[in-house]
Amino acid sequence: MRLSGQSLTDRLIGQRGSLTLLLIVTNVLCFGIQSLIDWVSPGWVENWLALSSFGVRSGYEWQFLTYMFLHGGVIHLMVNMFTLYFAGREVEAIAGRAHFLGIYFLGGLVGGLAQIVLGPANTPLVGASAGVFALLIAFTTIYPEVQLTCLIFFVIPLRMRAKFLAMGLVGFSILSAFTGIMSDVGHFAHLGGAVLGFLVVKFWRLNRPNNYF
Repeated sequence: MRLSGQSLTDRLIGQRGSLTLLLIVTNVLCFGIQSLIDWVSPGWVENWLALSSFGVRSGYEWQFLTYMFLHGGVIHLMVNMFTLYFAGREVEAIAGRAHFLGIYFLGGLVGGLAQIVLGPANTPLVGASAGVFALLIAFTTIYPEVQLTCLIFFVIPLRMRAKFLAMGLVGFSILSAFTGIMSDVGHFAHLGGAVLGFLVVKFWRLNRPNNYF
């Protein structure tokens, strides 16, 4: 027997549903759980679930997955989820669910490895940024000529082609990674995700439909 009503998961990832939306909901729920744990037991999440070179050396392999669903604050979460919604739904629509999830999670894995190998030692890494960056660069690689309107500081509108947005973000990450600007940000994780997103689009030959934009 099957109930006539649908579960939340069914509604989100049904025939007309969205894995992008499901990932956003999952990240928000995980942030709520993270905040509760931090309140009850400060430092536990950072020591056991955030990605760090100490954790990797200690055999905490699960950190390569769990760090992707943690965030450093509400603003960090909001920026990542806004970008995930913007880029993820477009990539999911053209690449399909399997490729979409591949880009997201492989971007997070490669980004995490890049940060561990090249980033500051023993600095815990949290956030969906690497996977989100992979999707964003995948989007700009598929649709390089699309005109986008970006809000600088969430206020000042700036219109540019997608390929120039990608160049600007990657360039800023490279500059920041090697100069120490915003040292609390995982710039190498962003770059690892960006490289993965670009290569996956080229390797899988994900092209935009002729009638799109």
